[in-house]
Amino acid sequence: MSLERKVLIATKKPFYYEARDEFTDLLMQKGIEVVVLQGYESRQQFVETMRAVNPHYLFVRSDKVDREIIDAAPNLKLIVRGGSGFETIDKDYADSREIQIDTTPGTNSTSVAELAFEMMGRFLRGLDEPSAKFYGEEFEGRRFAIHGLGRIGTKMGRIGNGYGMVMSAFDTNPSHEALEAAIKYGVTRVESEEQLYDGADIVSLHIPLNGDNLGRVNAGLISRMRHDGILINTARPKIVNNTDLVRVMQTHGWDKFRYGVDAEQEGPEELKKYLETDGLSIFGTRVYATPKIGAQTKEASFNTMRAAAQKIIDFHRKDVQIYVLPVAVVYREGNRPSV
Repeated sequence: MSLERKVLIATKKPFYYEARDEFTDLLMQKGIEVVVLQGYESRQQFVETMRAVNPHYLFVRSDKVDREIIDAAPNLKLIVRGGSGFETIDKDYADSREIQIDTTPGTNSTSVAELAFEMMGRFLRGLDEPSAKFYGEEFEGRRFAIHGLGRIGTKMGRIGNGYGMVMSAFDTNPSHEALEAAIKYGVTRVESEEQLYDGADIVSLHIPLNGDNLGRVNAGLISRMRHDGILINTARPKIVNNTDLVRVMQTHGWDKFRYGVDAEQEGPEELKKYLETDGLSIFGTRVYATPKIGAQTKEASFNTMRAAAQKIIDFHRKDVQIYVLPVAVVYREGNRPSV
């Protein structure tokens, strides 16, 4: 049996090229062949590449990995998803194939947290239509509610503390480290979601998308906020019930309420269609949507790819015990980015 192993990086949205090259070098040093499929245009291209390469390890971002993708590679033993959560992966089927799934939680926390604050600043200072006649609002003194006190939520507390915001947070099961961080940064832990949203100027969402959280932020919670408040969602769009959100924003007296979301759609036309389909496009600058850019920084790319490389190397060490000589990186479809 050959001890040579292959990893396929399959990402519709490419990583920063220097981070990807460093990842490649790290794995080549361990005798792992690296094949890169980035910026692919169709699901079929992904399937065909999986079939042609037949990788032992697969590294993706938010790319969907279903049964067809998995079955295209009989050698597949490990799937690593950059970031946290694996709702884009058919975990049940992977488990049935005894394929391990791993993630790189926390590697994009700063990137996502900073995007959330940039969205807030956009609304507070009217940056969509900047005007000397517009009187904005300051961060300092805002009642800031953090829904979810994980890695990103605690990062939000650190930044909010620097701005002098009055902060509270709710989490059903916070870690000991998260609770210590909350105390350190002046974040008050509340006992219920209702208490968190009551009178909040700004709410920022940092909870995972699971069965319990699908559409969790509904009219009952949103309507507890200030009528001129700001709801920020850099977690997952489906956590917010958009039907309820639209109804609240159309309610008399709520014409200054604003919503910022980092959407799943990555292209401008797809993003436009999402806003139109969910009824959010009618609100103009009161809604600001970005095309899945929460983790799209150079630093997040390095953090994520270094963590992924280590997870693959650790698995590889157990998989074959010894290493072969380094081999060349292969680029599929001529997708090497310009530098």
